[in-house]
Amino acid sequence: MALHLVDLGGQAVDTSTAMGRFFLTVMAGCAELERNQIRERTATAMQHKAKRGEFTGGKVPYGYRLDRDGVRLKEVEEEQRVIREARQLSASGLSLRAVAGELDRLGYASRSGRPFAAEQVRRILAAA
Repeated sequence: MALHLVDLGGQAVDTSTAMGRFFLTVMAGCAELERNQIRERTATAMQHKAKRGEFTGGKVPYGYRLDRDGVRLKEVEEEQRVIREARQLSASGLSLRAVAGELDRLGYASRSGRPFAAEQVRRILAAA
């Protein structure tokens, strides 16, 4: 089976020949190298932003909001209060479900206005 690719000034890459397969292998290697370099540069840039305290994307964590500059996170005092309360309750030995129930009993609600679930409490405590 042969695969004919790219017109290079009238000469096609013919993978039925040794030179055609070699050329295709070299081009695939170059593409992989470029993809890996992009990945490395992106990771380095994201680490740099994180070290400077800049938001690196995704969902804004509970307890924070994106500042007006669109770059930094700013604490939300009401949510920080919930985090402190959840930490204290967890440190007292309560399960995640019990912490969620106690937050509900104390009148705290998630961003959506619903009672906290155990999984939300786990994420909040893990991020804090």
